[in-house]
Amino acid sequence: MKTQGRDSPETRRTRTFLAAIGGVLVAIALWFGAADPGRDYAVSICALLGGAFIWAARFAPDRWVKRCETLLTERS
Repeated sequence: MKTQGRDSPETRRTRTFLAAIGGVLVAIALWFGAADPGRDYAVSICALLGGAFIWAARFAPDRWVKRCETLLTERS
């Protein structure tokens, strides 16, 4: 029997995908911030985007998460 909502494997996979993208963006921001402190805006924007992806993976509604996946991967 197929489960609905946050328990469905497809939704969990999508949330993991968004969290992984967010983690990569935050790691890039930390790496660039340590390598070249002169890139203040790029580091801040990258960190904010990463945080937004991580936030979306945790708190966004399932419908919005699926729309993000469709937008990022061009799957329908």
